[in-house]
Amino acid sequence: MPGVVYLCTAVGLVVPVVVVAVALGVPGAMAANLVPHTAHYGMQLLSARGGSGIETVTGDMAIRWEGDCSGWTMSNRTVFDVTYTSGDSVRVTMDASTWESAAGDRYTYLVRTLFNDKETERIEGKARLDGGRSIAEFTLPTKKTIKLPAGTMFPTMHTKMVLDAAGETPEIIRATVFDGFTDSGAQFVNAVIGKRMSGEKSAKSVFPGLENQPAWSVSLAFFDASKDEAEPNSEIRLKILRNGIAERMEMDFGDFRLLADLKKLRTGNPAACN
Repeated sequence: MPGVVYLCTAVGLVVPVVVVAVALGVPGAMAANLVPHTAHYGMQLLSARGGSGIETVTGDMAIRWEGDCSGWTMSNRTVFDVTYTSGDSVRVTMDASTWESAAGDRYTYLVRTLFNDKETERIEGKARLDGGRSIAEFTLPTKKTIKLPAGTMFPTMHTKMVLDAAGETPEIIRATVFDGFTDSGAQFVNAVIGKRMSGEKSAKSVFPGLENQPAWSVSLAFFDASKDEAEPNSEIRLKILRNGIAERMEMDFGDFRLLADLKKLRTGNPAACN
């Protein structure tokens, strides 16, 4: 599910850059209904909190999901252009690439952050889940090893669990997830899955092949797993289809809310694995 990276801009605003693992499926069996795809989303500002200094936020997010019988590869490029009431502006770019094993026990990650096209941070490493010895090993920005909490999941296995729970009635799924997009460790994610959408809400789509797909509204709240916090760091609501494609996302980061709509889509065929 989504990982959120908080980036401090040159003018002091903390800008969240979203990396969304929108493919909700089971990698272990290479689920037949999981569609490898490349999706492009256009982003626009829904609202800004008074006193935030934000005038406009626009952006583009491109996500590519590919799978084979060994696991899933995700690449993401997210670009935000933020303009302030002072007249200042900044472009924030994040490039990310991850791989998660089909068994969900191995994970690699590389994340680059750029401000106005200049790289300011690089996070790189690998993680493994092995009972009481689950760890993440960072090689950048500094070499360090952190212990992952018991029960930690990587993003694809978490999304599998969420979509497996989606049905005719609402459900709540709680989990600890490590995505590697920051070097601070795992996050606690609370997922509220609405009941299955029906009628026009589910069927309406401008993309061939997406009409009449089963769809759900999923709300995600992200908390720091190492802290006891009542309020989430961020929240995201998605319209997600059974085939793993998200058509719409609403992202609430406190200072501002963004809307991301699917603009372009290219799909492939799932790998045939025994």
